[in-house]
Amino acid sequence: MGILDSLRLYRGKWEESGRSGFSASDIEAVASATVVASDFGHSVCFMLKSGGMKFMPVSNTSKPTEVGESVDLTKATVITLSREGDADIERIEIK
Repeated sequence: MGILDSLRLYRGKWEESGRSGFSASDIEAVASATVVASDFGHSVCFMLKSGGMKFMPVSNTSKPTEVGESVDLTKATVITLSREGDADIERIEIK
């Protein structure tokens, strides 16, 4: 067994594997959705009606966004990205 056998194998770039809209129940659960600055660009902060917040990075295929911009979840799309060897990730595409 060589040293390379113990290293993780990277299979290339992320590929889109799915697209979906936000469900009515998701939209109902969100008090507000706002673009915020994050470590690697912009994310959307979902303020939940039940309390707390959740975040989703903005896709690089989105229209240009500005920090503080409100997001209409009825027009946004969730993009699922996949690549071999990694768990799927999701990004929000703002139209």
